[in-house]
Amino acid sequence: MIIGAILAAQRGLRHLWQRMTDTLYAAYGSNLNRTQMAARCPAAVSAGGVLVPGWRLAFNKWALIERDPEAEVAVGLWTVTPACLTSLDRFEGVPHAYVRDLLPLPDGRQAVVYHDVAARPGPPSLAYVQRIRAGYRDFGFDLSGLAAALARIDFRR
Repeated sequence: MIIGAILAAQRGLRHLWQRMTDTLYAAYGSNLNRTQMAARCPAAVSAGGVLVPGWRLAFNKWALIERDPEAEVAVGLWTVTPACLTSLDRFEGVPHAYVRDLLPLPDGRQAVVYHDVAARPGPPSLAYVQRIRAGYRDFGFDLSGLAAALARIDFRR
């Protein structure tokens, strides 16, 4: 009985330590999609969405964000583990396609974000855009920011 209580306490401490080492991640493209994130990072937990001023969504082959003092970009926040970040790094093609950086959030926190470093010509595929649209819906975002980014590249599908 005592050993069981000690083991349970150790498991609880491990879980607490894991949560303390988690990181906030800001998704703006297909990683807004809950189904996709569940496959890529099963331990990721949705932490809400926010509009970040000074940035806008853009596209080449894939989504990216770029500075624009007149705009704001919708980002979905995820609490992720170190293992999730390793998985995301692999999926995002770090360091050749994207690099990991920190994005200041309106409430003073910071979140990990991936910035595009490979100018891959577009347009994005319809399936990719549909995953992003689903992600916008998952987080309850207005689709107008996504529509504006797609209009800038004349995406009509």
